Amino acid sequence: MTGPWRFNYQDSPETFLKWLLLATVPAEDKELFDDLSVRTKNFTEVELGVTINGTPVDAEKLINFLERSLQYRAEDAADRRLENLGLTLLIDKIEEAQADLIREVKDRLEHEGIRLRRFNGEDEW
Repeated sequence: MTGPWRFNYQDSPETFLKWLLLATVPAEDKELFDDLSVRTKNFTEVELGVTINGTPVDAEKLINFLERSLQYRAEDAADRRLENLGLTLLIDKIEEAQADLIREVKDRLEHEGIRLRRFNGEDEW
């Protein structure tokens, strides 16, 4: 759908969209905030529209794309940082040790006659 994206900001969960809207309305600009509050019925009837050179684009798709893109870039930057600090191998070793420990506990429990229940394909403790 091209055009405005209509939603109730008050009933929306804490998401990227909420952060983005707060980031675009400076807290110190009380006049703008008050005007938006009136126009959106206290942010319960928000219409978010995006245009590129006067041509409307799908606001929801754009916001979702921005969120995915920022998430990917943040994860990529974090991975590079861990690798640069030499922590990637350490994390791998910790994960291996955790898996070994879980396997050892399961084996011990089964040896003692205690069986773990399965829940959605996973062992339940």
